[in-house]
Amino acid sequence: MINQSKVFRLRLILLISITLITLATYLAIHTYGNWEFALLLRGKKVLAFILVAIALSTSTITFQTLSHSQLLIMCLFCVILFSFFMNKTTNNLYLLLMTGVISSTFFSSISTFLQVIMDPNEYDLLQGKLFASFAKVQTNHLFIGAILIILASLVQFYFAPELDILHLGNVQATSLGINPLFTQRMLLFSVALSTGVATALVGPTIFLGFIISTLSYQLYAGYQHKWLFIFGIFVGVFALVGGQLLVEHVFQLKTTISTVIQFVGGCFFITKILMERNWR
Repeated sequence: MINQSKVFRLRLILLISITLITLATYLAIHTYGNWEFALLLRGKKVLAFILVAIALSTSTITFQTLSHSQLLIMCLFCVILFSFFMNKTTNNLYLLLMTGVISSTFFSSISTFLQVIMDPNEYDLLQGKLFASFAKVQTNHLFIGAILIILASLVQFYFAPELDILHLGNVQATSLGINPLFTQRMLLFSVALSTGVATALVGPTIFLGFIISTLSYQLYAGYQHKWLFIFGIFVGVFALVGGQLLVEHVFQLKTTISTVIQFVGGCFFITKILMERNWR
């Protein structure tokens, strides 16, 4: 039987190798010997890929751990909300579900209606803001964003041992000498900072954080967050660079990386739900 540490090292080495190969392929493909122009044109995108991967991987994993440690509060809120609604509807669960579906459709219709009556130029501008774009990253913003994302990630790496304990719950963390409230505030601030900067740099990246965190949990079966962060960063870089390769050289720029991420993320999300349902 293969030792677990050997499996861990093998997976990490393979992930790093695949990521570096994909990154080198993106930088070298179709350069036609003009390396300086290629690096100037694609280097900004590569840096944006790395920063977004760092921001989303560390912040998503951190937030999932914090939300798990606040599970009691969320469950209590859901019980109060459902109890209030069920008392008004004589315990009709299907009516509760239908209300959620109708509300979602209603707000979606309002959003669509507002987009239809907008000026076409303003609508194009809005569409550009609603999807991630790595082609419009400003160099000056990239420098400031890099500083903020690195600082936020350093905070999350610094509190990684506390996250390992918070994963057990607030009571256990307190008994082991951790101040859950202070730790959660610091980490939530770092999460908001990193995700906000990533969104400001490239726009919203739906499903990407979910894909990164889920694959990181699958590749690293341990509990140490510092290794989860490392796996997540390389998974994120591979996903972004690989997606951009598909957009530029397979789809010939007829789609965007956000569309690819949303399609893959949606399929991945549905597959994850079906697999968990079968396991149960």
